[in-house]
Amino acid sequence: MQLRSGNVREILSMSEKTFKHLIGKKMGGKGRGYHLHFSFMQLMGVAVAYQLRKSERGCSLAYAHRIINAFGLATEKELEKQFSIGFIYFEGVGNTAVLTCQKRPYRSVNLQTLYKHLNYKIKEIESELNGQTAAGRRRGLNSVTTV
Repeated sequence: MQLRSGNVREILSMSEKTFKHLIGKKMGGKGRGYHLHFSFMQLMGVAVAYQLRKSERGCSLAYAHRIINAFGLATEKELEKQFSIGFIYFEGVGNTAVLTCQKRPYRSVNLQTLYKHLNYKIKEIESELNGQTAAGRRRGLNSVTTV
């Protein structure tokens, strides 16, 4: 499933200006016309980067881009495996764009709570879309598998 930029902004309650500033020009899916389509894991990365940038501690825009890229390279199964062994907090992203998690919070983001929240918000959008008439133009989530 892929999310459009508007879905990402809606889910994260983010303004378009903030969104564009945060993701830069080359984030999102691959190929022409897909630069504003995001996988669930990229949504996770945008959410983590956004939360860190808003926090008292903050993070640089370059680091925010590395966070989004690292989440985009990871899979949901890898993240769920981290959760299953108790690593639920975001630790950081190294130079190799590998996402690392930890067991104890250190001014960090609780990934497991965020994961559940984002899944809930996506289900809300899907149920709203299912309630729309088939004759109307349907905007929102694409049922395209991520590559």
